[in-house]
Amino acid sequence: MAEPVKLTIAKCQALCSDFSYSQQKKSCIRLRSDKEMCDLPSHFLCELVRWKKNQARKAELGERACSASRLNTIERCPRAYALHYLHHIEPDEGASWKRVGDAWGVARARIDMGLDVDLEALRADLLPYERSRVRAAIRLYRLCCGSPSSPLKYHPGDVTCEDEVLFNHGGLWWLGFADALSKNREHIYEWKFAVTEYDVLSIARQAAVYLSGFPEAKHFTLCVMRKPGQRPGKTETEQAYENRIFGAMCEKPEDWIRCFTISRDQLDVSGVLHQMVAAFLSQEKAAAESGYAPHYSSCRDCDYRPICSEFIGKSTDFLVQAKKVAT
Repeated sequence: MAEPVKLTIAKCQALCSDFSYSQQKKSCIRLRSDKEMCDLPSHFLCELVRWKKNQARKAELGERACSASRLNTIERCPRAYALHYLHHIEPDEGASWKRVGDAWGVARARIDMGLDVDLEALRADLLPYERSRVRAAIRLYRLCCGSPSSPLKYHPGDVTCEDEVLFNHGGLWWLGFADALSKNREHIYEWKFAVTEYDVLSIARQAAVYLSGFPEAKHFTLCVMRKPGQRPGKTETEQAYENRIFGAMCEKPEDWIRCFTISRDQLDVSGVLHQMVAAFLSQEKAAAESGYAPHYSSCRDCDYRPICSEFIGKSTDFLVQAKKVAT
């Protein structure tokens, strides 16, 4: 087993802007007694606990722990893959869709676990119109949870969140964190906050990883909360904008929350995983041989778009060295 990762106070403050040291607890003052959760309404799991687990896992497995997201990233753009997974270079500025998605994910998890949600404290960097959209989506989620006519089939408190799967298949370690898992461990739910539809291949890949990681599970459901696209009026207040979005959502909730379920007997789990292993090894080899050359055709929604624009025409290695010198 890997040795525990030690954190200095300065490192903690760099990793989590909300860190505040407690002499009595010998840890962050906001860390709850269960050693996993954070008391802040803008958090779900403690960010430092999550970081320490990731570091310990890397010490054991190196950089080889794969996932459906990792495979999708290397297929979409080898440069984005190298920057994120190999060199751990953070984007210069968080993309709007990621800020909103993170806020939504934390709020949903807190609701699922029966915790309070402070809508104003989800993320300090949300723009006013982004806050309105997230709050409207959270209100719809609360409304739909447990409703007989809702596409959701569970109530808050029926599931646990962030359950980890880690297993070896085809010589690769596969890692995932289930957004919600029924307490009898028979049903896995993965949530997305998105504008676009998810293709069948992406759903099947995620289902294969989670159904393999939870052998007792019988069903995998991908739940997609459609991101609101309405624009605020010039004189419309933040609250009025939120109410307008929420009103549109309530007219037809099934258009805003869509669920796609794959049962274990409908999917060749092992076969899909074999294909994922072959695809990852092939893509990784090709990406390395190309020097992790970018696929500029996939830049529109990429976090690293500003960095690529700054170093357009330069190699990925040049970009990495430049960013490391700058930091």
